[in-house]
Amino acid sequence: MAGAVVQEFCGRIWQVWTCTIQTTGGASGLEPTTAFLIDLAKEFPHLGYIKEEWSPVIPRMIELASHRSAVKSVFSGNGGRGMMYEWRLGMDGTMPGSPYSDLYVQVWDAFQAGDKDKAREIFSKLLLMLNCETQVEGTGASRKPTLPPGMSDRKQLIEGSLQAVPEGKVDAKPVNTKPSNWLTESCQSSSLRADV
Repeated sequence: MAGAVVQEFCGRIWQVWTCTIQTTGGASGLEPTTAFLIDLAKEFPHLGYIKEEWSPVIPRMIELASHRSAVKSVFSGNGGRGMMYEWRLGMDGTMPGSPYSDLYVQVWDAFQAGDKDKAREIFSKLLLMLNCETQVEGTGASRKPTLPPGMSDRKQLIEGSLQAVPEGKVDAKPVNTKPSNWLTESCQSSSLRADV
């Protein structure tokens, strides 16, 4: 029943719009199988642009790409961590939800120009930044402010600072919502961002 409803909805929408399907972030317990995605792409020509993030990602991307007449583009996510490998497999790109767009563009441009060494060099530095972002607290481009010990929620963002308001009293020490800039400074001084 759900499949029929989805197909009817997709049929109406895709007559008007070109859509990208993202395979994560939907209802829990519903796996968007590659067979389902391929069938939709065959039935609705405006479909076929897929951001694959459902595990196992690489085998699924390969399966989708093997149906290129219907599937127009296969993209990855995960911050672009696998993009160099995925491009070698013939995938079309990545859709990272990350603030390092300038670096992604540089990696893409170098790769497309055939300068694989330059692409790998920039990519290795990008991976360092992405790994630090998830492994070292206060580094990278965190999307959430780091809260002080004992505080359970964000109260108010005022001019780049988090004002803690525990028990109705304003804390005299604002908490910086921007991550520590030691990594950014380190990256700039070692040409991670400035010279690549």
